[in-house]
Amino acid sequence: MSIAVLGAGAFGTALAISLAGKGAVTLWARDAQGMGQSRENTARLPGCPLSEGLFVTEDLAEAAKAQTLLAAVPMQKLRGFLRDNAAALDGKTIVACCKGIELNTGLGPVAVIREVLPHATAAILTGPSFAADIARGLPTALTLACADKTTCATLQQSLTTANLRLYRTSDTVGAELGGALKTLWPSLAVPQSGPVWRKRPRRRDDPWLRRNAAACRASPRGSGDLGRPVRFWRSDADLHLDPIAELPAGAGPRPGGAL
Repeated sequence: MSIAVLGAGAFGTALAISLAGKGAVTLWARDAQGMGQSRENTARLPGCPLSEGLFVTEDLAEAAKAQTLLAAVPMQKLRGFLRDNAAALDGKTIVACCKGIELNTGLGPVAVIREVLPHATAAILTGPSFAADIARGLPTALTLACADKTTCATLQQSLTTANLRLYRTSDTVGAELGGALKTLWPSLAVPQSGPVWRKRPRRRDDPWLRRNAAACRASPRGSGDLGRPVRFWRSDADLHLDPIAELPAGAGPRPGGAL
């Protein structure tokens, strides 16, 4: 299966570097010439050289000839990117590599792909992960979601690398919300003392909360669960979020609660 990554941000570049370790991969970038000469994405991912099997191009039509396309563009620009390049992208297998909810519609990445490119097969690859870790070959686990279970299994095999382990699911909405919530937690927290973080007060008219109210109410503890104090920390292997109320007094970070 031929693979191209569309977008040379930190995450897109890191995925391309890892995937190129097992075969030829095309990376579409606006500064393809500079990256091709330096063999490094100095603007977004400095210190991580491009793999030998990685070809960088500014020609999106050329990159889109691949069978599987990883769309590593910002969530709020995804729709415009797909619409502007629909002739080259429709009918392809497109894996969204972005997190969040489209502000104008409340849709996630997979839903946007389905709406703009009705003949494409949509999937999503989501973390949490750290781009520099992926590029440097550190073990990383990601979630791959696609409604078509056969396609999902094929993608899992094709996109798994020496350091990327993918767990597949057909629950694309769950993966979309998981990615959005993962991004939301740190942005709603302010540092207190040491590793302890607490949520900022929430506005009742917050548009993000309105769009996700149903999902919040469906959580085991209800919408009030999002207001609990938490411990947010990073271990050598993962990103973690623990309710402080469940930690013994004076206890340090503990395994579990991984996002």
